[in-house]
Amino acid sequence: MIKLFSVDLDDTFLDKNDNMSKENINAVRDLVDAGVKVVLNSGRTEVLMREHIHDLGLEDFKHVAINGALILDVKGENKLISYFDKNSYENFIKELRAENRGFFCYHENGIMYENADEKLMRHIERFHTLKKACEGDTLSLDKCCRVAVVRENEEDVPHLRALAPKGVYTTARPYGECVSYMPNGLNKANGLKVIMDEYGITADEVASIGDQEVDTYMFDISKYGIAVKNSDDKTKEAADIVLPRTNNENAFAYAAYKYILKDEDKLKHV
Repeated sequence: MIKLFSVDLDDTFLDKNDNMSKENINAVRDLVDAGVKVVLNSGRTEVLMREHIHDLGLEDFKHVAINGALILDVKGENKLISYFDKNSYENFIKELRAENRGFFCYHENGIMYENADEKLMRHIERFHTLKKACEGDTLSLDKCCRVAVVRENEEDVPHLRALAPKGVYTTARPYGECVSYMPNGLNKANGLKVIMDEYGITADEVASIGDQEVDTYMFDISKYGIAVKNSDDKTKEAADIVLPRTNNENAFAYAAYKYILKDEDKLKHV
């Protein structure tokens, strides 16, 4: 029996306009009513995630933010569980400054950015909001768990990946605006495992759903790793189940009723 469903937000639960469909919202409520803990597991920062958690009525559960770096507890205290080695971080920031790159850094209290252009600010506003974002000296941060750098175009990605310091990995959403850098060991499974241990839930009792390679780490510690139809090829290859629905076609609700709740009647209305 599945007791916990770990859910990616962007391009999985949310549609192309970053909205939650009524079908997906209802599926969350039906899962919770059935005793399933629905845990949001996202690259987003705390502010926007808190809004989604509140709108979905998921305040009783802990969630994972910043791709596994932050355990988000809206009724208690957040916990930052992973961040850059200080020396590697400082050298990397100096290199980005030397290339005159626009970038921003995630820390436990929000986002700090440097050399921001319109593209960078648009990215921050869409995925994180500007409520806890500020311009400043990023070298002053004590702990940074993720750095995102604006890419000029798709051809710029290999160069940006090559800038990654030792002990750091990169992710780049297809046709996205940034390349992200995170310490090895920082991934969505990292945060999810902390929550599983706290709830006493094993991998055989977990399902996870996502759309890109960073989500496959969740699949590794789940009984069911579920990829939405719009996933990249690597994610589909890693998944146990590839859905016939995209994020714009209520893929989450389809997965919930088809594989978790096994409710064919409700599935007909999704």
